[in-house]
Amino acid sequence: MRVYKAFLKKEFMEMARSGKLVALGIIFILFGIMNPAIAKLTPVLMKMVSESMEEMGIAFENVVVTDMTSWTQFYKNVPMALIIFVVMFSGIVTAEYQKGTIIPMFTKGISPVTVFLSKYTAVLLTWTAGYGLTFCITYFYNEYFWGNVTKNIAYTAVCSYVLGVFLLSVMMLMSTICKGNTAVIVATAVIFFVIYLLSVIPALKDYLPTKLMASNELMVGKSASSDYTVSMVVTITISVICATASGILIRRKAV
Repeated sequence: MRVYKAFLKKEFMEMARSGKLVALGIIFILFGIMNPAIAKLTPVLMKMVSESMEEMGIAFENVVVTDMTSWTQFYKNVPMALIIFVVMFSGIVTAEYQKGTIIPMFTKGISPVTVFLSKYTAVLLTWTAGYGLTFCITYFYNEYFWGNVTKNIAYTAVCSYVLGVFLLSVMMLMSTICKGNTAVIVATAVIFFVIYLLSVIPALKDYLPTKLMASNELMVGKSASSDYTVSMVVTITISVICATASGILIRRKAV
């Protein structure tokens, strides 16, 4: 446990020195502010557009903005945040092999699994902090401007968060298989795309992680929380399997 904590601390120190923590902090804060800001500016932008379109005989109805408008923007930004996250951390394992800094750790008797777990934990904690920061900023701004009257805000946010954990778990698995960070990004994207294609099959769509992408339907009453239970369990199970497989593969690489 002492070695694990030491390596976990090392991961965060490297993130801080490389500027990743600062960059991610700025990005997640901006996303948090953008959600209510875009919602607040929507009527102004629509009015500007309507004035120019009226000359062409096209009229727009008055746009009513609520906290739902802001939350919709929140879930549009989450995939973008995930893409940035995957790109920034795709080399968290492969870079160690390329630099030749990870093998000496193993030869000194340090467990490969311990090294991997410290990296995996650092990624998940950073994602949790960033996602939580964006959510909290959006929540409090929404509360100030409109009041959070939208239904199932917390559960919808958990679904989106778990989907992020799944994608990062796949990324970590690919980082133990692939030799470069570009290959990790491509492999992660391909796997997600394949799952997305499989979700088109009616018999499978409720069991796949991509089902969680539609969790914002909870906020408008188009679905119930129970509709996502199976997908949530499957997504968490696959994430655990990916983490376990990563630990096994990195141990074999060390031999």
